[in-house]
Amino acid sequence: MKKTTISLMVTAVLMGSPIMVTSALGATQENIITAAQSESVSATITVPQVDQWYSQAQVDLKNISGQQLDLADAEIWVTSDKDATVNSSWGAPFDVSSPAPNTFVFTHDSTSQILNDGQTAQIFFGLNASNGDYIDGNDVHIEKVIIKNDPALQGKITLQAPSAPHASLAAASILVEGENYSETVSVPWGSSFVLEHLQDGEYQVTARDVTSEMGIAHASSPTSTVTVDSDATQPSVSVQYDAFIYYATISLTMPALDGITASLTTDATVKAAGTQDVERSLVVPFGSEIDISKLLDNHKYDLSYSPITVNNVLYQPSDNLDVLVNKDTATEISTNIVETPIASDDFTTVQASIVDLPQEAMPIVLNLVAKDGSSRYSYEITSSPFTLPDDVKPGEYDIQIDSVFAGDTRYAYDGDDSVSVTQSDAPLLLTLPFREAMSLAVKGFQTT
Repeated sequence: MKKTTISLMVTAVLMGSPIMVTSALGATQENIITAAQSESVSATITVPQVDQWYSQAQVDLKNISGQQLDLADAEIWVTSDKDATVNSSWGAPFDVSSPAPNTFVFTHDSTSQILNDGQTAQIFFGLNASNGDYIDGNDVHIEKVIIKNDPALQGKITLQAPSAPHASLAAASILVEGENYSETVSVPWGSSFVLEHLQDGEYQVTARDVTSEMGIAHASSPTSTVTVDSDATQPSVSVQYDAFIYYATISLTMPALDGITASLTTDATVKAAGTQDVERSLVVPFGSEIDISKLLDNHKYDLSYSPITVNNVLYQPSDNLDVLVNKDTATEISTNIVETPIASDDFTTVQASIVDLPQEAMPIVLNLVAKDGSSRYSYEITSSPFTLPDDVKPGEYDIQIDSVFAGDTRYAYDGDDSVSVTQSDAPLLLTLPFREAMSLAVKGFQTT
């Protein structure tokens, strides 16, 4: 017998005489809508509790296939004739979504849940009546049930993998997509795998790149479109891969910023040389060495870096272009940092006063970070009052100060989180209060 659908369409049939809805608060009704019998599942929906604004519904999904079913990624589509919403469900692990008004899709998570023959999974959910017009069993319907790898379906595709491009690669990775279907299959090298229980129809078969810690093999075969017909010969698809490419590494040295004690970073972008194809984006601290791994052997790369403005100086790391990498050894590079002073004629002098902090807890590091990200100021303060060495650009700044210690006593900054700097000939007075912060005796735990 030909099986034609993975979406088991459900015909709603009203069983027995309907019970009339009453207007009394808390009145109940149990109209049962039963799905037409299929070779795999039957589905019923009941509404045992009906109120003006809220009704409680229940879906029973029964395995009648004669064998085990796996509910992983299963979907149950429910519609309502009246305006309603569903916020959550309970019972079997199904999440609910609403792709269209008054349409609710209950989707099982990807965790395997075996439903034995004759066993029933239950889903409970609340229906919120948008217009307060009593939603009962006559108003809700099961539209379809989708069971992944449904044994009632007889369609098949044979997937064939080539010999291994490299011994470090475990298997070929093949994506198969069709209507309401998506599955990625790992096929051992030099073998075939039969993907079963498919709905008749068209499928796209795509080989995917495969990787190991040593390198990568790019899929070279184009996407194939095949037609599954359970009454005809099953289609077969062979996939191909390019030669294995080993990984290589760049070892980057990013110089420190002279005279700056704060921990600052630049955004680094790695592109294939001469292109705009971004291969990697990463954050690189100034004054550090960092390895950029899993680049392609015998390929060239361009590295560029974002500028940072600190204490009225623009710091711009120079680009590294046409960097050739090799799998046998890390390619060592470093960059120069170009410094450009920023005109500060209309900036404002800032004087900081530190309150309630003993001298032995000094110095502190004050960071003023512009909220728009355009600039920052960072200074080590050893005495109070302290006039910042550079005038500050008018704008809104976050105040960042790490805790400091005097002996075993920790002191935490206890002032405002931000400050507004306006253009003025008079200095801006910035008060920085501290408080003693208790430290717990247990190693690894502190509180304030």
